[in-house]
Amino acid sequence: MIGYLVKQNIDKQGKEESKEMIKIKIEINGQMFLATLDDTPTSQALLEKLPMVLTMKELNGNEKFYNLEYSLPVTSQSVNQINKGDLMLFHDNCLVLFYQDFLSKYQYTRIGQIDDAGNINQIVGAGDLVVSFMKYRNGEENGNN
Repeated sequence: MIGYLVKQNIDKQGKEESKEMIKIKIEINGQMFLATLDDTPTSQALLEKLPMVLTMKELNGNEKFYNLEYSLPVTSQSVNQINKGDLMLFHDNCLVLFYQDFLSKYQYTRIGQIDDAGNINQIVGAGDLVVSFMKYRNGEENGNN
C-alpha cells in the first residue's frame, strides 16, 4: 500500500480491533501539517497522485479549492458541519481544504482531516495559496504547526 500506515488498537466493548490510518503532509505558507486520510477509494486515488503542488483559490472566507484535471471516486453525502482542517472533494474533481468551522448544505466526499488545524485560519491568508501535498513516511518529522 502506498503511504505510511499507523496501526492503532481500539477497544470497543472489550473487543480489540486494528485500524489503519493513512498519513500525509500538507505544507501551507512554510508550515507543515500532518493529515489523516480516511481509508476510502477517494483517499487512495488521491494518495497515488502525490506529491503535488497546487495553487488553491480562495472562496467564501472559509475554504481553498483546486479543480483537478482528473476525476476521483465519489461518495458524496451531506456533511452539514464543516470543520477547519477538513479535506474534501466537491463533485468528482474539486479538492477543498477548509480553514473555518461552519454549517453547509452542500454534498462532499470526505478525504481526511488535518490532525491539528488549530491556527490554520491565520496561516492561509486571504488570497489564493500554494499548497503542497506529500506522502508521509514513518520516522519523518511531524508537522511543525
